[in-house]
This record gives sequence, C-alpha cells and structure tokens, in this order.
Amino acid sequence: MPAAIGLRFYQLVARRLRDRDKSPADPTELNVDIPTFLTRFVNDRLEDGAVSDEEKERSYYFEPTETYGVGSLRGTINYGTFGYASNIRNGKRKAIAFKRKATDVEDIPLYFDIWCPTRANFAMIALQSFGGKSCVHLVLHEMQKMFEALNPGYRLHTIKLMGNDSPASLFANAPVKTMTFIRHNASTDSFSSYRNGLAKPVDIQVTYKAKRGGMLGTLRDMGGTFSENDTGLILFEGETYHEATAEVMVGKRRRPVGIIGPNSETGTIDVSETITYANTGHPTFPTIKKQSNEIMQDFFTRLTGT
Repeated sequence: MPAAIGLRFYQLVARRLRDRDKSPADPTELNVDIPTFLTRFVNDRLEDGAVSDEEKERSYYFEPTETYGVGSLRGTINYGTFGYASNIRNGKRKAIAFKRKATDVEDIPLYFDIWCPTRANFAMIALQSFGGKSCVHLVLHEMQKMFEALNPGYRLHTIKLMGNDSPASLFANAPVKTMTFIRHNASTDSFSSYRNGLAKPVDIQVTYKAKRGGMLGTLRDMGGTFSENDTGLILFEGETYHEATAEVMVGKRRRPVGIIGPNSETGTIDVSETITYANTGHPTFPTIKKQSNEIMQDFFTRLTGT
C-alpha cells in the first residue's frame, strides 16, 4: 500500500517585535524583504549547502525546479535521516542489496511550493509529508532564525492555515460531514472468528458520517469533542485512537484533514487519493503540484477576499 501523502500550508508574515497591533511590517522597513529573503534562503540550501541537524540526525536541501515570480518557486526538498546502520534487501530475492553505514544519509523527496503573491504583504508555503515523515519544523525553524538575523527587530511568523488548533485556521467554521478515528496495531481478540484464528494485529477504523443535508459540526467543534490521555492517545466515547481526521471542502473537493495524530501534527491535508504515484512510490510532480495549487489558491482567496 502506498504511503499517505499530506500537505501542510503556512502563511509567512513579518512583524515588528513587541508590536501590539500585530500588523504586517511594511516591506520598506526590512533590510531584506520576504520575496528576496525566501529566494536567498532556498539558494543557500541547495545540495552543496545541505543543512544537517546532528542532534536530531536529520538533514535537508532544496532542489527547486520552477521559478514563477520573485520569491516564488517550487520543487522538492530532499529530507534525510542518518545516524544508524541498516541492511537494504532486495524485495524479491531477499538478498542484501546495500549495507547502509551510520554515516550514510537516506533522502526522500518532499514537494515544496513557496508563493509570494504580487501586491501582498505575506507569502505562503506548502510542504509535503510522506507516510508521516515531514521536515516542516526543521525548515521553518531555520527560516525564522535566518530572517530574524537579517532583519533585527522583526520576526517571521509562520501561521498554520489549516487545523482546529490554529487560531488563524481559515476553515474553523467549515462543516464536517465525515469523521474518522484510527487505532493502529489493535488486538484481534474480537475479530479472530473472522480470521481463521490468525492473531496478527489489525488497524481499526471507525467512521461517523452525517446524513444527507446534515453535518456533524464545524471543524472547530469536532476538535472539542475528544481529548488526549497521558500517552497521547485520543479519547472518544470511551475508546482510544491514534489518529482522527475530518473531511472538509477545500480546493474544490472534500479532503481528509488531520485533527490530531502522531506528534500532534494537525492540519495536514491528505491528498493520497488525488495524486498519481510514480514507480518510486512517491507522487509524480505534476499531480501533487496540481493539488497544491488548488488548495493554495483557495487559502489565498479566503485570506484576501479576492
């Protein structure tokens, strides 16, 4: 089964430190404005300038493939893990194809899109996840550090645009028609009679669906219907789950949006069903670009009212 493909979207806004009205900074006040900064940020982190976090044993570098305006570019981020040795086996012959050393870096390509709309005082960024793997925190943290070093007295705010936990969520009042809870590697005790005695764990998925013309509630409402226990599991009607998603209309179609899940990464929009997978197991560039464009344009329209 192919890995789940998600997209996270953020608004990038520069503000003066300790500015109570939280209005965006005038570009003329900045040493380096947002479009110029974002172009520099990406170009400083190409393959020769790959960033490595030795503590987290993670690395990344940009591989832009399209530039479509000042500060607007898209392509892939090669997100790497290192720090441990492993054997890579041939899936058919089971023979060891490659012995990975602890110093080797395993890279996976993750789509990114940075858009600086003309005549706007903000930018937007889309970042892909692959089977739950994401470089969002690593990239955005580095981005904020570099911006603030170049523009003393100002901060680059990265505002999550989707998610019931985000005060800036543009879809907080969006109607939810379907809600799904997932528990991974559950016991098969209650299911064994249907599995001929097999005792392998299963994933349990429970879905609540509103009747025609109705809704379960808004995205904000649904986030308040359950809580987490001490181990990070979701509690809902006496049962525990690892993930919860709600279907919301965004980018011209209903899409599953993570309400809560691994590492509390809410706001991830699942596009697995609307992209095409290449024989590498990763999304083809044109299909994930299309989904990202549709969603980003929807966000922009809601942000600006145009």
